[in-house]
Amino acid sequence: MTDYPQGDGQVDCPKCKGRGVVPLPFTTGELVGRTQPCDCVLVRDVAFNIERGWRGLLAAEPVTTSPLKKPGLTEKNLRITGSRPAFRSHMKHLAARMPPSWGFLVVSDADLMDAWLSFKLDVRDADIDQMRQKAETHRFAALVDLVEPPTLLVIICGVKAARNEAMPEVLLEALRHREHLNKATWIVDQPSYPLRAGPGDYRHISFNHNVGDFLEEWERVILPLEGESIDLEIKLPVRKTTQKPKANKQGPTMPNVFALGELDEAPPSDPSPHLDGTRNMLTDMDGIASEKSSWKRGRK
Repeated sequence: MTDYPQGDGQVDCPKCKGRGVVPLPFTTGELVGRTQPCDCVLVRDVAFNIERGWRGLLAAEPVTTSPLKKPGLTEKNLRITGSRPAFRSHMKHLAARMPPSWGFLVVSDADLMDAWLSFKLDVRDADIDQMRQKAETHRFAALVDLVEPPTLLVIICGVKAARNEAMPEVLLEALRHREHLNKATWIVDQPSYPLRAGPGDYRHISFNHNVGDFLEEWERVILPLEGESIDLEIKLPVRKTTQKPKANKQGPTMPNVFALGELDEAPPSDPSPHLDGTRNMLTDMDGIASEKSSWKRGRK
């Protein structure tokens, strides 16, 4: 491998020596050797995809298992209830075990309203004005530009705070458009702020009865708290408790991203300088090694 030209892999990687690919054994009849991506490239590309789908997700606390990892759920419409820290942890767990080409996107109800109002329009909405002044999110000229491209669109409800009478209709339009495209959508709410109406005068800012009717048949997942397990085949009622997941008193562990089972020693340098030193945030990405065989494609 010393004669291979330098590629896009990590320079200190003991497997590819920086080339980014490793050779496959020759098979009978082959005239040209084949290669496949090295682990260091897969980890880096998965990390990039996680940040693309939801900025800052790499910093979420790790979990050892997640109900969201159940086969087939990424192709279904789901209603998910859980605290925001809990959902971030479970979403990171899932995304770290998906191929680097997985086209997921996590947005909020405020993002939907921003896209619906269009950055080309002069609007008066307190949340949208604040978002546009900070310019921290990508601008979309229309709602369809936001909701159409992702393979899986995750909409977190409850981020928008300033009341806008059109918010439920905007959410419903997004949901109906995704249904029209036959693409999966996940709706996420919190136990302390459920996406429903009542009792009394309570009504979620993104909810009306049309939204409720549309979501009525969707399978529901309640993210488990520590020590709990949930049977996802059962449609569960909204959890009423406001108990939050217990904090990790010892703090997150910081293993090296190269600890994937096949690499004996991790290189001393940060393998992801382009992610501002996120190497030590990839705590739960050890599942990549066990699933990478389905992502790799042979190269000439």
